[in-house]
Amino acid sequence: MPHFNTLDDASVEGKRVVIRVDLNVPIEKGKVTDATRIERVAPTLRELLDKKAAVIVLAHFDRPKGKVVPEMSLKPVAPALEKILGRPVKFVATDWLSKPGVKVKPGECVLLENTRFHPGEEKNDADFAMVLGSLGDIFVNDAFSAAHRAHSSTEGIAHTIPAYAGRAMEAELKALEQALGNPKRPVVAVVGGAKVSSKLELLGNLSSHANMIVIGGGMANTFLAAQGFNVGKSLCEHDLLATAKKIMATAKSKGCMLILPTDVVVAKEFKAKSPSRNVSITQVEPDDMILDVGKATIATIQSTFYAAKTIVWNGPLGAFEVAPFDAATIACAKLVAQLTKSGKVASIAGGGDTVAALNHAGVAKDFTYISTAGGAFLEWLEGKSLPGVKALERKPIMTTNKNKLADIAQRMVTAGKGILAADESTGSIGKRLESINTPSTPDTRRDYREMLFGATDAMKAYISGVILYDETIRQKGRDGTPLVNMIKATGAIAGIKLDTGAKPMALCPGETITEGLDGLADRVAEYAKIGAEFAKWRAVIDIGKNLPSHNAIHANAHALARYAAICQAGGIVPMVEPEVLMDGDHDIDTCMRITEWVLKEQFQELYYAGVKLEGIILKPNMVISGKKCAVQASHEEVAEKTLIVLKRCVPSAVPGIAFLSGGQSSQDATVHLHCMNAAGPLPWKLTFSYGRALQADALKAWAGKDGNVAAARAALSHRAQMNSLASSGKWSKSLEK
Repeated sequence: MPHFNTLDDASVEGKRVVIRVDLNVPIEKGKVTDATRIERVAPTLRELLDKKAAVIVLAHFDRPKGKVVPEMSLKPVAPALEKILGRPVKFVATDWLSKPGVKVKPGECVLLENTRFHPGEEKNDADFAMVLGSLGDIFVNDAFSAAHRAHSSTEGIAHTIPAYAGRAMEAELKALEQALGNPKRPVVAVVGGAKVSSKLELLGNLSSHANMIVIGGGMANTFLAAQGFNVGKSLCEHDLLATAKKIMATAKSKGCMLILPTDVVVAKEFKAKSPSRNVSITQVEPDDMILDVGKATIATIQSTFYAAKTIVWNGPLGAFEVAPFDAATIACAKLVAQLTKSGKVASIAGGGDTVAALNHAGVAKDFTYISTAGGAFLEWLEGKSLPGVKALERKPIMTTNKNKLADIAQRMVTAGKGILAADESTGSIGKRLESINTPSTPDTRRDYREMLFGATDAMKAYISGVILYDETIRQKGRDGTPLVNMIKATGAIAGIKLDTGAKPMALCPGETITEGLDGLADRVAEYAKIGAEFAKWRAVIDIGKNLPSHNAIHANAHALARYAAICQAGGIVPMVEPEVLMDGDHDIDTCMRITEWVLKEQFQELYYAGVKLEGIILKPNMVISGKKCAVQASHEEVAEKTLIVLKRCVPSAVPGIAFLSGGQSSQDATVHLHCMNAAGPLPWKLTFSYGRALQADALKAWAGKDGNVAAARAALSHRAQMNSLASSGKWSKSLEK
């Protein structure tokens, strides 16, 4: 699946955001009777309002066919939207024949009249699209249910102003990718409903993606008849028997197994409590109606569910509206819900009858994802391109930009060089200065940084880049030279820390999520102007009792991937730093298992985000025993197990891996790096991106005194040289002072 711009890529504060949503809800006597669709888009609207965007809502209602029809006005929807949002919503009436005057301030929301009142809306009229685009600075599409229509408010407007997917749209696209785009296998598809004729394209596409297709509902009768079985007076498209045979042959040729009923539930008439029988498909009588699949077939279907990793469901297995012909749908739906809740399958369902059937079974909330999109969901399952979605596709990084990123990444891992991590926050550097009895002030922090970056010989010989903090990248030396320029004068590259820190993660006790995505694109642009050519973002994964959780690993991997994509779009190289902490009493094998899990999740998220691996640097932890572990692994074991994990997880397209020291002693960090590089040829360059492990000796020698600068720089030079040798596998203990 292509990659899309989302709200994570947008800076919305103070901007007018035009958002397309689906408010085509049932109304009786001027009141909304089912607010499900409003509830689906409310999170996106709240997020925009919380970020102080001026929100302009577009939607359609019913089919006025390009005319003003008062009964089809969106005005009755405004109070329901206001109630769910908990914010005032002003309704703006217009016939759309002229541009409406829209007065809205940041943090306010207005709902405009039915877009289908304009005769050009459903024709995707370019002029009308321009009018809609002129209402705002940014377009957000959160109406997946209308994405299969190329209308002015869903597709045309996306070509007039920057376009992004809203949270509901983003969730839908991710669910669809999980269902068929890049699913865990085996994939089982359940296809039901009345007619084969309405599902021909669906079955054709599913046979190329699913491992098994369960066919139920009235359409199963057509397949049974095509096999020569008597279906009595059941619903059956006898004119499509040849088509059914072709579908079966095509599925077989593609290695997709079709599962058809072997027994069925029949009755003489279709009504509640009508006498029914469970019979073999060979025992259907001429006046029987097949209204559900039988017990043996239910058992077969359920056995396929137990073997599945992904289940996609569209259509009921029987006439679920009337008991007892709902038995198969309920039994199978409950099993899918059970398997989903236990984490054994991902379950995605959609389509009007499907949602109704799952609600009837009482399990809709237990599926991984339920799409209420109807036609759009079905067209996606059929393999069709959806105009409203395609318009949101992220434009690929220009070739020149890709080459530039790869170039910078290669410079960052120049042979014999590594990265100096000098991105400590004001609080962190304050603690280090306190350890040498030096007060933390802008001047002392500047002096310390200047002492490091002024070690010209060491910088030129051993340092390829320096990671800076916001304060530092803006500072000037005592003589007025910007510290960035001092770094660049040595041939090193300046980088910048972009995350805003790890914060407690909701509903995940003891775990954190790294924040900082809001407004990130603007910050990337600003730092690039100052001189940053690469960036850093650190995610923190803790090992403990029942930790880490998959939720924490996935959320942090996703955030890192979003950051990386934004960096690349802005022309700077992202350092991707998923750190498994060495705090705790865990052994090295536990660290190995968790690190492998973290890295596999990370590279999957980078792929989904469209990040070009040639233009990143990975900054991982080494696989190491916890600090409090009674048995500490040897240097050789750390190197061996770290390399095993990296070879399992890191694609060779990544140009280099610059390890964090993560609390190791200065010499241990050097020895571990040496042992890995001494192990032989590797797919990537292995080097260092150390903070304390490079700076500790220099900090101690400096002690906050100008007279100690030369000694401090000598200490930095020695430690950098040792790591330079380690990055080539040429370090020796005899070289240590």
